[in-house]
Amino acid sequence: MIARTRSKPVGSHLGVGGAVSAEVDLKARFGFGLPLGDHTAQCNRTIQSVWGYFDTMLDAYGIPTIPR
Repeated sequence: MIARTRSKPVGSHLGVGGAVSAEVDLKARFGFGLPLGDHTAQCNRTIQSVWGYFDTMLDAYGIPTIPR
């Protein structure tokens, strides 16, 4: 990474279409916010604090999980 972007990522705008047909408010649903550290919150935070995110992703793709 040479320079940080000066704009929001395309996925942060409502109504952006393409191959993805659904929208999820990551802040409301998983607590991801606007601070720079939250850009990759699913990678930067502890697994315990983002388990809901990964649980939802696995569920969406039909990947079985081990009960906790």
